[in-house]
This record gives sequence, C-alpha cells and structure tokens, in this order.
Amino acid sequence: MSALPVFNGHIAAVFAKNNAVTGDRSGAARFAPCCERVIDLYETRKKRWLSFLFSCLLAFSLITPAWAAEGERTLIPLGKAVGIKLFAGGALVVSLEGSDTLKVGDLLLKVNDTRVQSTEQLQALLQKNGSMPVSMQVRRGERLVTFTDTPQCGSDGVYRLGAWIRDSMAGIGTLTYYDPQTASYGALGHGITDMDTAQLMSLSSGSIMETTVKAVKKGLKGEPGELRGDFTVQRDVGTLTANTNGGIFGKVADAGFIDETQAIPVAAAWEVKCGPATILATVNGGDFLVVPEGAAVPAKMDSSVTVLQQPLDKIYLAATSAMSLFAAVDALDHIRLTGTRESGWYIDAAVEAMQRGDIEFAGKYSEPDYERLIDEECDLAIESTMIYHTPKVKEMIEDLGIPVLVDRSSYEQHPLGRTEWIKLYAALVGKDAEAAEFFDQQAAIITQLEGFENTGKTVAFFFVNSDGSIVIRKPTDYIPKMIELAGGRYAFENFVTDQTNTSISVTMETFYGTAVDADVLIYNASIDAPISSINELLAKDALFADFKAVQEGNVWCTGKSFYQATDIVGEMIRDIHLALTGGAESDMTFLTRVS
Repeated sequence: MSALPVFNGHIAAVFAKNNAVTGDRSGAARFAPCCERVIDLYETRKKRWLSFLFSCLLAFSLITPAWAAEGERTLIPLGKAVGIKLFAGGALVVSLEGSDTLKVGDLLLKVNDTRVQSTEQLQALLQKNGSMPVSMQVRRGERLVTFTDTPQCGSDGVYRLGAWIRDSMAGIGTLTYYDPQTASYGALGHGITDMDTAQLMSLSSGSIMETTVKAVKKGLKGEPGELRGDFTVQRDVGTLTANTNGGIFGKVADAGFIDETQAIPVAAAWEVKCGPATILATVNGGDFLVVPEGAAVPAKMDSSVTVLQQPLDKIYLAATSAMSLFAAVDALDHIRLTGTRESGWYIDAAVEAMQRGDIEFAGKYSEPDYERLIDEECDLAIESTMIYHTPKVKEMIEDLGIPVLVDRSSYEQHPLGRTEWIKLYAALVGKDAEAAEFFDQQAAIITQLEGFENTGKTVAFFFVNSDGSIVIRKPTDYIPKMIELAGGRYAFENFVTDQTNTSISVTMETFYGTAVDADVLIYNASIDAPISSINELLAKDALFADFKAVQEGNVWCTGKSFYQATDIVGEMIRDIHLALTGGAESDMTFLTRVS
C-alpha cells in the first residue's frame, strides 16, 4: 500500500511591513502589525487561514503633542492575529472580458442612479434592465466618470458588462494597539489594497473576528515570515470603520477579545530607538491528507486535517495556472468542471477536452454553479487566490462538503517554484512518478538557461493602471528572476518598498526615474489588454516617448497566455533572452514586438 502523503493546505496570506522584512488573482500575500497588505486568505470549512506576521509593539505615529497636556497616554500593545472582512463601497473592476468602456481599477458606484452594493445586486440590476442601455458612474483614479453602456446577453440568458469584478476581501492580519479608554484599535500599519490593481480598497463596511494562529515561520530579510491559522466568520468581535494608507481602524465590540495585557506609555516618534521587538502569537497545526483509493482513513485523525479520499476525478478547477500542470502528467481526466470558458483557455489540451465535453464550464470562481457542483458530485475545488476576495463563495462550497484547495503558485519567488506545484497535484491523482520526471526535465532546462551570459542590459516589466500609475513586480518576485536567468537585469532590482505584494503600484514619475534608460520594456498584458503599437503605449502616457527602449524599438508585449503556461516557464526566459540579444520574434513563444 502506498504512503499517505500529507501536504500543507495553502501557502501564505498576508505581508509584513517591517523594514527588516521586505517583501502577495489571487494576489500574494500577507499582513501583521506594522505589516503589509491583505491579500487573501479564506478557508471556511474549519476556517483555515494563512498569513505573514511580523509585529511591532506599537504604532508610534499615532502620538500627538496634545496628549502631553492630558498626562501620560497609555495603550495596550497587541501583535494579536485577527481575521478581517472588508466590503467595498461598490464593485471593483479587476479584469476585462469584452468591455470597451470600463477599465481595470474602476470602482463601479452606480447603475441607473442605483447605488451598487454587491456583485449579486449588480447582476440583478443588469438582469432587470435587460438589453436597454445603462448609465454607470465609476470612480476612476481621483475622478468620477459617468457613461452609458449596453449589457450583452450570453447564451445562458444572463446580461453582463464584460468585466470581472469583486466587492469584498478577507484575510488575516494583526492588531497593533488597543485603546481601553475608547475601545478603538489600529492594525496593519498599511492599507488593504486590491492584489490585482494595487489600489486602496474602498470601504462600505467591515469587521474583525477571532483567529487562532497554528504555525509560525520565521521571517528573514527579503523573505517575510508566515502564519497559518483559522478564523470563524460567524462571530464578529469588532467593526472596521476606516481603511487608510496608514492602517485600518475601528472599534472592538467585545472587550473579552483583548488579552489582559498591561497598558504601557506611548512614545513620541523622536523617542523611538532601534532594538529588539516582541512577537505576539499563538501556535498549533493544520494540513490536508491524501488517502489512496481503498485505504482507510487513519484512526484518531486530528480535526484540523482535511481528508481527500482518492480517486479524485471530479475536480472543479477554477485556478487557471494549474491546468497546464494537470495536462503535463496526462491527468485532465481528473478534471470535470472548470471556472474558465473554452474561449478563455490558451492550453490546447484544455480546449480540446471542453470541445469533447470531458470538461465543462461550471461558473467562474466568484459565481460557481452550485447545483452543478452537487450534481457532478464534485470531490475537490482548486481555486486561485482570487477566491479570497469572495469568501462567502468559498464558504458555500465548503458547506456543500467540497474541500477547497487554493493554488498560490503565483507567489513563488523562482519561476521553477511555480512548476513545482505539479508535485502537489500529482499527489492528488496518483501521478507522482510522472510529475517527478516532468519536473526534473524542466529543472534541467532551467539549469541550461542559467548559462546565458549576462548582457548587462536592463528590463522593465510593467503595465499601466487605469489611474495612470504604473504597476511593476516586486524585486524578489519570480519574474525578475526570469529576467536574471535570461541574461538581463531587472530595472527595479534595487527598488525599496515596504509592500510585500508581488505587484507594486508606483507613480509615473517614479517609474520614469528608473526605467527611462532601460534597454527593454515588457508590457504585461496578462491583466491589462495587449498593446500592438507604440501609439497605444503613448496614449497611456506621452512620457513614454522619452524612454530609450521606445526610441530604439525594444518594446515587447506578453500574450494573454503567459500566466496559464506554468509548465513551460523556460520558454519565457528564452523569449527575454532573445529580446536582449536581438533574436528573431518568430522564435518566441510569449513575446510580441510592439512597433
């Protein structure tokens, strides 16, 4: 009888903002007191969560000289993990699927003068409106924009605007302080931002919940620490009333939630000195267990372990990055349902399986067809980190008795790390040997690519957000590593940020100052629409005309398939190398020259 493999349920969820720890569709990950940003994390069957924690004792910036007149001000330092739910004051556009009027990053506020409260309400409004034009008001950057659009009716009779939207987020963070006099709290030390657009999330309502930290991974420089834990969504212990760049704030409703810790005097900013800090946390465990077909589940199994009984051959796959890995080990027959329509797949084997009817569309990640999941006796849902932005959907799936596993391959720091997720999926379907062989082959390819001579040329990888800001990749991300392996140098390799998300939003001025002399520009069309001409790039910002790469004709654009091709990351490295060395465009897989 084969061994029973145990693997970690999910990988990370929140980021730390301590200056000693730099560092998240779906969409990496992380929080903590002086910590970074909500990225997502939400398991509700037993409410398992992951997150990154690096806590400070206090948010010293809250001090004001006026307090001195009142005598010594005291607060309770916490570093206490907490579950966080946030509901946006509208619907945020995170990607486009046909709309010519909406833009990524738009916050949809009104439809026909009706305030948008949720994605469900928006859908109801569109359905009621039918094929008539609708008036929409959106917040685009700092501007309010009003325009008219006509919803399109799909073959299923549902009217749509041609955009993917989200109305909520959830995650684990840490409380920084509690004021016993006012029952107010401060947390995170940074705002909660959308993982895809890097925009500060609008807030209409929110709450905090109790959570239990079950494991802690020590943080290192350039590698944030990690928390794993559970939180219960049924019981709120406080409100969330403000989401700002300086942190989130609110009121604690249940004083019993706060640990009996002595209040200490608040220091003024000039009194703060470098020195040791205290990490406040709780510890325990939680995993998945894969049981071979015909084998019994071990007795006295810990309740924190989610049991997956083979065969798993009716999987609902909403994580697009996993499809290529299943295909690589000839395991598409284990996938019955998908969250992506046939037209959205760039993997030939997946398209062919859908054409045959072997794999069928069962609703996107945020709107699955629950009845279909039940009728097909779905035995596992594999979701991307986007599911953390619709926690109620994840909870409903788990309430149906369907385990949810979240793919976090996009947060790997090495391109081969994304491919290595094939070993996890192989463990699910009994393809361990095939996965090991495939991974070794890809590792050998990457090893060969490491022999590329360093050209000394710089590469900027980016896209332009709807508000005019530029979204780049974190220096420790896997894409800068691809550039390095290709023989180039990431233009923002020395970029210092207190954010730990993989995508970082900067001003055009900041981008200009670093990338104006970059040898190669690569436009990321995986989120934004592809650009086919320099004029399209200049339309986004005329300052691009000054860029060296624009003047020398070294601007490239990725294809929409880039993030789906988890199995052939070596091809992207080759493409970048060809772009750096004057190679032929006809030899490239993912890149197209922008002329």
